[in-house]
Amino acid sequence: MKDIYTQALLETLKTNPDTEKVLTGFKNTLNTRGHSKIYTSVLKRVLVQLNSTGSITEVIVANETDAKVFEKEIAKALAEVGGSISDAKTVVDNTIVGGFIAEHDYKRVDSSYKTKLVSLYRSLTT
Repeated sequence: MKDIYTQALLETLKTNPDTEKVLTGFKNTLNTRGHSKIYTSVLKRVLVQLNSTGSITEVIVANETDAKVFEKEIAKALAEVGGSISDAKTVVDNTIVGGFIAEHDYKRVDSSYKTKLVSLYRSLTT
């Protein structure tokens, strides 16, 4: 039941910008149905989902020049997972050696040199 209320509240918050009115209506609905005890737990679930989602698009590169060098490949990788390069936040992480890692909504395309080197090392040593 909590899942249904959570989903309904999330959908209503997306369509209605007046948060206070939505929450008041939600609380009244729970009271009339006799489900007022789950109000806080549903709100906690909604907060967790709102904080954990939001179409996060991120591109991790070894240095700033890699973002320009691999621009076409990054765009293709993000298209595979449903993102776009215009929404992407670029993060520099020199531990990936080279290449890129494209992420969108917890889906990842890893084309980093580090992953390829580790994979090669493991295949040679085992």
